[in-house]
Amino acid sequence: TAHIVSDSAGHVTMPLQSAFQARMGSNQGALAVGNVNLIFDTETFDQNADFTPATGDGQGGDGSNVIGKFTAPVTGRYQLSMQVYLYSIDSAANYYIMNLVTSNRTYSVIFDPGGYADDISYQCFSVDILADMDASDTSHVKFFQNGGTSQSIAQSSDQTWFSGYLVA
Repeated sequence: TAHIVSDSAGHVTMPLQSAFQARMGSNQGALAVGNVNLIFDTETFDQNADFTPATGDGQGGDGSNVIGKFTAPVTGRYQLSMQVYLYSIDSAANYYIMNLVTSNRTYSVIFDPGGYADDISYQCFSVDILADMDASDTSHVKFFQNGGTSQSIAQSSDQTWFSGYLVA
């Protein structure tokens, strides 16, 4: 197995270097008020097989409900990114938080829909971070809604994804 490949033009690839992109195979909603793991159950690619797709309801309750997560194979710095496209945002909610959770810390973006008179058709949330991860640390995406009604839907489209790769 080639660990580092170089072509005649000098392009270098590392076919065993960790890199993944996952997405939702179908819409997820209405998302419950409180904490919800988002179901990234479809791999676009998974170089080195470090991403575990979600199964069942994705809430991690037992072996048939695995949380979709990335597991770092080695200690290093990982570029992690996620974008989630929600629609049917409840204006009565106090706030929404989208979290990119790692074993070491959580990276978040918050949205307050309280300034809107009516429900909001859609909102995109994204987080990009260079994260320190130790071997066997994990990362996944979690949604949180405080107050309001369970009505928001995470859209399974090219606007909802979770990706990452080993940088150094």
